[in-house]
Amino acid sequence: MAAFFLSLWVVSHPLAGAVVLAAIVGSFVGVRRASELARCFHDCGGFSFDLGGRVRITIARTDADGAS
Repeated sequence: MAAFFLSLWVVSHPLAGAVVLAAIVGSFVGVRRASELARCFHDCGGFSFDLGGRVRITIARTDADGAS
């Protein structure tokens, strides 16, 4: 029943419907990627990103006493 009213709203407001759909898909992808990164951080202790092949950002867990 709710899907019927949602489809009527999307038909009557196509631009807003497209924005809402894009936000839902983007949120789903973002949450899924964040959970994968959290699992990797828990298992491996860190991860890194390569930005354009020139810059690498590394996120790593440090020891509790601060020693490297």
